Amino acid sequence: MSEISDNITLCDLKCVTGEDYRYYITPDGKKYYSTTTVVNWDKREFFKEWRKNNPNKSKIIQIIMDRVFSFQIQFLVELFEILQLIMPLFFSV
Repeated sequence: MSEISDNITLCDLKCVTGEDYRYYITPDGKKYYSTTTVVNWDKREFFKEWRKNNPNKSKIIQIIMDRVFSFQIQFLVELFEILQLIMPLFFSV
């Protein structure tokens, strides 16, 4: 777990990287593909060339985006858990 503020704690996600994909595995075993994999940016010649010419900047951006994605997934997981708790208060089953 990584604490980024007093109220937000992120779980550590396992990252799996292949030749042309990257995805994350949540603690409950679900797989989420990275944003860059989904939009297929690694196959666009411009970005491929830029990463080749700027390896340090490229790595920094990848690290930042990995953390942003991890935060997004954790936020959605926690939002879903909260909604499961409060929905019965508004709707009777």
